[in-house]
Amino acid sequence: MGKVQVHVLTTDRLREIDQSTVDATIVWNLEDAPRQPSFPLIREEVFPICSPTFLSLHPEIENNLGELPSESYLHFDVGASGFLTWSSWFTRCGIRVPDLTQGMTFDAYPFLLQAVRRSEGVGLGWKGVVDRALADGEVVRLSPSVVSREISYHVFHHPEIATKQSRARLLDWFHSQTLLD
Repeated sequence: MGKVQVHVLTTDRLREIDQSTVDATIVWNLEDAPRQPSFPLIREEVFPICSPTFLSLHPEIENNLGELPSESYLHFDVGASGFLTWSSWFTRCGIRVPDLTQGMTFDAYPFLLQAVRRSEGVGLGWKGVVDRALADGEVVRLSPSVVSREISYHVFHHPEIATKQSRARLLDWFHSQTLLD
């Protein structure tokens, strides 16, 4: 089989994209989903992460994450997305929400992950997003984890995509990458 060129576009403004020009879309917020066939891709699981160095400097966080200094919590600006924040994570875990006012806030998740890798603090990690950093030992997973949605990412596609061989291979690849366990 020949190689297929794939173009990737990331956006938080899915409604501004002409879906007739897109073969497949990965959607987190189902309210933004196009009216097309779909299948689940990733089950949501959110857990604290830090670098091994940060953990060695703060071993107490394995048993008492809520006692960190406020500036140690790294925040992802989730806007109105519905993604969990530190406050909602602590609440769902039944843990008193600590002072969260001093930590750095990032508007792009890759920058937050980079700060975690550099031992600048503790961030929230999402299954399927931080898997490579965990496998490579760049970050470690702390407990507990929270599932706030049964499935967090879905792949939407045009009905006719499965009839085009190269595009059907794209869907097959997505199916092989599902993280539902």
